[in-house]
Parts: sequence; structure tokens; C-alpha cells
Amino acid sequence: CFMNAILQCLSNTQGLRDYCLRREYLREGNGYGKRHCELMDAFSSLIATLWEASSSSSVNPIHFQQKFQRLVPHFAGYSQQDAQEFLRFLMDWLHVEINRKPRKTPNIMSLSGSRAPPDNLERLR
Repeated sequence: CFMNAILQCLSNTQGLRDYCLRREYLREGNGYGKRHCELMDAFSSLIATLWEASSSSSVNPIHFQQKFQRLVPHFAGYSQQDAQEFLRFLMDWLHVEINRKPRKTPNIMSLSGSRAPPDNLERLR
């Protein structure tokens, strides 16, 4: 029930839905080189199945659920879970898999020293 509610909401989020249907994450690359986006693939397949024009039957998310439970064992089994917690774990995992930013954010301490601070930091002073 908790998973169904979140998946229905996410599948109706136009930007995310279109991103999954077009499988844009495969063309963008990510911070892990050629690492396979296992959960993103399962999520995108589920979204595609939900939005198939010819489909009028119910959709079983078992493939997605199995992938998710393998990555986040906390959600294994069929016990009652919190929808917000499921959403947070799901979005975190999807973010890690499709992260397009391979470099680390610079440490704030590295901004001090002989170099001039970026414009936005200068305005804060």
C-alpha cells in the first residue's frame, strides 16, 4: 500500500515520468562510468508499463519491488512501512545511480586562501 501510493505519485510527476519513458539516464552517463543503473532500469520499466496505451489491466510491480528490497533490505518482506521513508530511500538510490556530477563539491575551506572567493560568496560578506 505505501509503495503503491508513492509509485502512483511519481508516475504522475510529468518531468520524472518523461525522463523514465525516454530513458534519458542511459544517454547522459553518470558519475560511475558505465555502471549499470539497476534500480533506475526497473523503475523506468515500471513507469513504461503503467503508461502503455494498450494496457488496461493492473500492473504488478514485483520486479521493481525485488530490486528495491535487495538494495534496501529494511523494506524486505511485507510488513507495514512508512511511505515517506520509502520515498526518501527510493529517491536517494535513484539519485546515486543517475548522478551526473562525478566530481566532488569543493570543500569550503579550499575557497579560503590566496584565491579570490566566487562572486556569490563575496556578496554574503
